[in-house]
Amino acid sequence: PDWGEKALTRDELERVLSHLARTAASGLTPARNLYVTALMTVFGMRISQALGLKCGDVSITAGVMQYRVAVKKGGFGKAKYRFKTCKSDLALPGCNTMTGIETMLDIHTRYLHFRAKPTGSQRTDQSSQPLFVNRSGSEVSDDYYRQFYSDLGKETGIHLFAHKFRHTAGSMITAAAGIAQAADALDHSSVVITQNYVRRSLFDQAAILSQVFGGI
Repeated sequence: PDWGEKALTRDELERVLSHLARTAASGLTPARNLYVTALMTVFGMRISQALGLKCGDVSITAGVMQYRVAVKKGGFGKAKYRFKTCKSDLALPGCNTMTGIETMLDIHTRYLHFRAKPTGSQRTDQSSQPLFVNRSGSEVSDDYYRQFYSDLGKETGIHLFAHKFRHTAGSMITAAAGIAQAADALDHSSVVITQNYVRRSLFDQAAILSQVFGGI
């Protein structure tokens, strides 16, 4: 693996998501792990943002999924929020049976199906409850995913850590729409920050010069 590269290639991303998708129908934990990974990949969420989602932060209307994500602290320590939307023209690598909103709906429904099985007196339909929980109904910790992605990396032969999916989102958006759009999607205050997120190959000087002057 390229230990110095912070973002996954599309092929690596497909391998990881395909690996997770194969077991996602077997229980709550595999379904949750695919869902969390998909959110970080599609929206460039931090792991803390994904795990901080409440059930009431997700809305599904007319074929559009919308997530209310805390992006930063405002005055008096209050979180500021932003809505991130998944529409039908979005394609999710590694989940080849469906694309876009259908894939996200499928993952969402699959996860809630397992979660709906009661583990005690705790209700799972309350909007203030954490969206992502463990088998005991408690919120999942960042530490769990630190170990999970380390283990997943060994299984797939790809160097993985949670933030790598955010870097991957930034790289893919930069390649498709430019770094300014990537900075906006990642809620960065400057494109200078975003440059640290994207794959090195996107800023390879020789490749850029060939692209700009190759036809002269």
